[in-house]
Amino acid sequence: MTDSARRAYYRRWRQKNRLHLQDYLGRTKDHRVMVERKRDLMKLYGLRLDQYETMWYGQGGVCALCLRPEKQRRLAVDHDHKTGRVRGLLCWWCNNKVLAYRNTAEMFQRAVEYLRSTFDGRLLPEPLTEGR
Repeated sequence: MTDSARRAYYRRWRQKNRLHLQDYLGRTKDHRVMVERKRDLMKLYGLRLDQYETMWYGQGGVCALCLRPEKQRRLAVDHDHKTGRVRGLLCWWCNNKVLAYRNTAEMFQRAVEYLRSTFDGRLLPEPLTEGR
């Protein structure tokens, strides 16, 4: 089979199987993103994905400081760089700007309470499986 005949064959195959390919590529990308997220949470913070989700649900899906829901980005894991303690989940703004512009007395009070808390997301229990 010549190169041009091979290219024509694969072009027809891709057109015929377009929906199958889109579905397959979408599923594999989602799976890869989930695997990478699990690896990064453990490597960077010592946190399992189920612990992140438990914290997320515990905070109601909102930033621990400004109480705004996540938008395009997921809530970031906030941690103490010296001890490694995972304090909670913050939006991009609060995690990177740390109250630079949205500074109300209530927000500062929440920030003080948040930073003084002893909560450590790494200590959340493992989820129960059906076998136990």
